[in-house]
Amino acid sequence: MVLQYRNHPSIFMWGVRINESDDNHDLYTRINNLARELDDTRLIGDVRCIENSEILEDVYTMNDFIHKGDNEGIRPRHKITNDTEKALLIIEYCGHMYPTKIFDDEIHRTNHIKRHCNVLNDVNKSTEHAGSFGWCMADYNTHKDFGSGDQICYHGVLDIFRNKKNAAYIYASQSDNRDILEINSSMDIGEYPAAIVKDIIVMTNCDKIALYKNDEFINEFYPCDEYKYLKHPPIFIENTVSW
Repeated sequence: MVLQYRNHPSIFMWGVRINESDDNHDLYTRINNLARELDDTRLIGDVRCIENSEILEDVYTMNDFIHKGDNEGIRPRHKITNDTEKALLIIEYCGHMYPTKIFDDEIHRTNHIKRHCNVLNDVNKSTEHAGSFGWCMADYNTHKDFGSGDQICYHGVLDIFRNKKNAAYIYASQSDNRDILEINSSMDIGEYPAAIVKDIIVMTNCDKIALYKNDEFINEFYPCDEYKYLKHPPIFIENTVSW
């Protein structure tokens, strides 16, 4: 792997552990040494899912799937590792904890957005984490135990054809490279119980949005305080009764 890809400019770290495997001091000592011998220009990480694992690499990299929608987004550092010298990087979150299809109902897709926001907000708030990667970018073909009988794993923020789910725009909106404004709702009352539309989320990197109906000004809305640690928090549109 290292020999094949070490000249690729996008690579900044090698993952040398068998996915989510237990510690094996002799094996991983050899593998870490080999990776450093073949490429001494990059850091070494891995893919672990256990707390207080032996850290032979340069960065403590861990899959943190603690978030279930109504609890903390990430584990505090002291619950993961006692090593205070090496960086802590979350390399997987969300994903299988809330599989979401691009054609799921609006409430489901809205909850998908909130889960990604919750984790990202807590990561940005933390002074103990170097950063995070969501699991995963795009849905993919997999074995029979995932999906809905179609062997497609619906863990991504893009579908298998790279079409964006609503949650993808949370990531897009954190950039200032181009203007982003995406509304999660189609405003169809039939998407909601009792035909009451709620949780209208606007994912944007704008400072505020102005809402009009038939060219009549309704109100201005601003980024929500709930996700204040995001560079560009989403905007929640409330008080739809006055429309």
